[in-house]
Amino acid sequence: MRTFILTGLRNRDPILGGFYQLIHQAQIEIADNPNLILQVYKAWAGENDCVLVAELTRDGVRFIENGRQQTISSLLKD
Repeated sequence: MRTFILTGLRNRDPILGGFYQLIHQAQIEIADNPNLILQVYKAWAGENDCVLVAELTRDGVRFIENGRQQTISSLLKD
């Protein structure tokens, strides 16, 4: 089982959910603030690390192959 994490939101915690749900949320956020650069990470159940899979800007979605790994706890910390 996997989940996705949307990060880079201004003054908000990361959002967890399905990939297309997060893409839709990112489009809403970018419509309000066109200078945002949001990242989507993919995390698997039972793992400590997640992988960057996409970046979202006002220009669209850029999928990333072999994205950098980051610990899940560092993304979700306050």
